[in-house]
Amino acid sequence: MPENEPLIYLALNEAQGCNEEVIKKYRKEIDGLSYTITSSKDKAVDILKSLKKCAASEGLKVALILDSYETAEKELKEVWEDKPDLTLFLPDPEGVPKLRELFKQSVIGIKINNPFPNFAVLRNRGVDAVLMPHSLIKGRVVREAKARDIRVFSILVNDAAIYLKMKTAGVNAVITEKPLIAKEALKLRI
Repeated sequence: MPENEPLIYLALNEAQGCNEEVIKKYRKEIDGLSYTITSSKDKAVDILKSLKKCAASEGLKVALILDSYETAEKELKEVWEDKPDLTLFLPDPEGVPKLRELFKQSVIGIKINNPFPNFAVLRNRGVDAVLMPHSLIKGRVVREAKARDIRVFSILVNDAAIYLKMKTAGVNAVITEKPLIAKEALKLRI
């Protein structure tokens, strides 16, 4: 993958789960899997076990979007070990220090809906990454984040033109439901 290409995380949902056939089919197109955990404890644990198995079998990174710190403390810690290829997003920075104690090697981030986040404050709170809707991401925001050594993930990029915009802005990763988004974007550039 060229240096300036964002990593591509395939967004999975509860209904489809981790379909190993789909993952194998698109393995060359994706770098990781993304999942939002909002389920009950029993269901979350089962989904996490399936996701872990699927990601490990294909050597994929994982980005988990958590509804609370408590989810990580209970369900996630039960299933997942601390690894550098695991990125965890919380809804706010309050749980970041506690999550860092559980997952020392993992990337810890927060989901942001503010178009002008204060990256200095976020970095001081231990935030390694931000997850933002593509509509809020501008090149200046990405440059400010990277100046503070904070990675930028763009969520739900399902359009090739938006993918190109995110690539131009310099995001580190996009989360998409379309594993062929980068190939579709190439067609737009011709």
